[in-house]
Amino acid sequence: MRITNKYGLSRSRVNLAYHQMQRPTENILRATELIDAPRMRMLKLRHWDEIVIDCTDVGANSIYGSMKHLLVAGAVDSGYLSEVKLKWWTNEDIIEWISGTPDLYDKESQIIEDNKWTKTWKQVYRWEDDGDQFRDWEEQLNVYAWLLRKVMALDTNQLVINVSWMDWTAYRVDPNKNNYPQRPDERKIMSLWDNNKQQLYVLDRLHRHISATHKDNTPLPLCTATERWAKKDKWAVMKKGRKSALSVVLSEQNANEILEKTPEATSIEYRKGADKRCVDYCIVNQFCDYWRDTYAKD
Repeated sequence: MRITNKYGLSRSRVNLAYHQMQRPTENILRATELIDAPRMRMLKLRHWDEIVIDCTDVGANSIYGSMKHLLVAGAVDSGYLSEVKLKWWTNEDIIEWISGTPDLYDKESQIIEDNKWTKTWKQVYRWEDDGDQFRDWEEQLNVYAWLLRKVMALDTNQLVINVSWMDWTAYRVDPNKNNYPQRPDERKIMSLWDNNKQQLYVLDRLHRHISATHKDNTPLPLCTATERWAKKDKWAVMKKGRKSALSVVLSEQNANEILEKTPEATSIEYRKGADKRCVDYCIVNQFCDYWRDTYAKD
């Protein structure tokens, strides 16, 4: 990977970007890779030395998140396990290990805590069509719970995300709505799966990645809509002279029904969906046939 510096930032900022970008290892599957798209991991493995990104494309949330991890690790007492590196042998030929590093494990209460520094769009907009915007956090922490049990024989009673919203602002808070964070720092409880569900999930994801690893010159499995952060096509019912829509629905038929029943409605505006991650956040999209066929020609 080569990281450029188009905007003349300091050398330390470029070095920070290099530090954040981890080359994938073929025989080790990290927990964050396990829960993510096999296609993305394989494209990184195949094309890592060809990837060129600017240091400003390595998000501040990732860098500040790492800084928060360091600060928290320095503030914990002996009642916690902090940043313990866990590795479980898979007994497979290609991907031999699953690894993960939980931020904190409270030995007394048996709580796993993970610290996140991210933008409010995570709660407000992401995956707004299915309302499951914290699914990846839930999956990640359940994988950590599974690893702690497998590697260290430690049980888990609760999964907690300590999230800091980096762009939080008080004027957007509405106590009657939950779509915007109420405070700049929040403690979110993730659903803890039973042992069997964790086991089935980890093994299913492992075999998906193993299957993709075998595909040298054949098409890789397509990323799912969730993995692409896909936004569905929508139809907005509009009123002449008003910028915002009267209503936004997921089918043209519903939009036409609203148009007929609403006297002030004057038109329908089609809003094409998009794969937000593919377009704006995937560092290997130039090597992806789905991205080339769908977006490169635009």
